[in-house]
Amino acid sequence: MKELLEQLEPLIRQPRHARFAPDSENLAPDQLQLCYEDLEQVVAAIKDKHG
Repeated sequence: MKELLEQLEPLIRQPRHARFAPDSENLAPDQLQLCYEDLEQVVAAIKDKHG
């Protein structure tokens, strides 16, 4: 479980940083979407692994 949390932490941080960081105005919507897609993939892998 600890390794799963270590995988999720940076993926959760990315969209938050992209939205609220001072340079967030420069982030393209496609880049933010990629962050969410990465997060969805990890969540799906966790569901597969842990039922």
